[in-house]
Amino acid sequence: MLTAWNQYHQLITAKGAKAGQPYVCPGCHQPVILKRGQQKLAHFAHQQHQLCGASESESPEHLQGKWFLATDLRTIFPRVTLESYLHAIRQRADIRCDQVVFEYQCSPLSTQRLSERIYGYAQIQLVSFWILGNRYYQQRCTASSVQRFLRFRKTIGYYLVFLLEPQNQYRLRYQIQLHDHHLQFQERSFTSFQAVQHFWSKGHLQTKKPDSLSHVTKTVARRLQHGQAPYLELQLSCYQAGYNLLGCPLIVHWPRFQSPLMKPDWLGWRIRCLLLLQTRREIAVTTLYQRSCNLIRRRATYPCLHDVNNLIFAQFEVFLTALIRQRLVQRTPTGVILIKKIPWFSDTSVKLKEITKQEGK
Repeated sequence: MLTAWNQYHQLITAKGAKAGQPYVCPGCHQPVILKRGQQKLAHFAHQQHQLCGASESESPEHLQGKWFLATDLRTIFPRVTLESYLHAIRQRADIRCDQVVFEYQCSPLSTQRLSERIYGYAQIQLVSFWILGNRYYQQRCTASSVQRFLRFRKTIGYYLVFLLEPQNQYRLRYQIQLHDHHLQFQERSFTSFQAVQHFWSKGHLQTKKPDSLSHVTKTVARRLQHGQAPYLELQLSCYQAGYNLLGCPLIVHWPRFQSPLMKPDWLGWRIRCLLLLQTRREIAVTTLYQRSCNLIRRRATYPCLHDVNNLIFAQFEVFLTALIRQRLVQRTPTGVILIKKIPWFSDTSVKLKEITKQEGK
């Protein structure tokens, strides 16, 4: 901890504390010890065997990062409280700035615990913003431990904010999206959170040219050959409808860039959507969405996103609009209907020839 109460019930920072005086934890009211050393920033620690629900063992990175973050945020917010203990929910926020709580997350945190923390703050009308440490920055962006912190803004798309210590440098990974089955992102460095805010207040989404569709077609073939379960299950669904997964229509690959929320079933949801359209004369949009995106909706565990279902549905609508623009599907008063048969290819080789022809135009 970087703060504690002195004998006069005043909140004191460890940097400004005097040795030899009594201090207590604001959360559990038990005595704490002032520690100063070369490895860690000056801080308070509970005595051995003391239990405190609001306190956890902290790394030098977390202590230093909290201090830097609190100092930096004072250039933006008029009131900044370091280690604000919230008695109503028995949680200690790293930093509170009016109605916004900033958490600097360096250690592993489960989805359930993250959800509980966010819900706790929301109960007392506080918004929480999570900034990630070095451990998370070094992990793959596809890791579920990182993905659960995803946020979204229209100006920069899906994004993550990191604070790297000891550099005191922010890293913003933004426009996180799927290019076919690969996750891609842009990255920028900043020296202040105010600079991060200024950047995302502008529009910075870039239009990229996709790679050849032949790459993803060959990837699907390899994964089927290697017996990967999701692709075998998808192939079975295609077989049952009289089709071959390797010959799926080109339209299922468009648009080539998708929301990262679709990653658990990046290709399957579109194929299921087509199969449902081809086996029914007419289908309600909500039914089509629920049945084609069921796997994605079940795995959508993103506590930092407040409207996950709407974001997934928006991606579904993009694909549905593409089908309508191609004059393959038409909206009706009660749903949508397939108005033109969508041809499938007999195998990979035939599909690759068509891709070469289309991309050569």
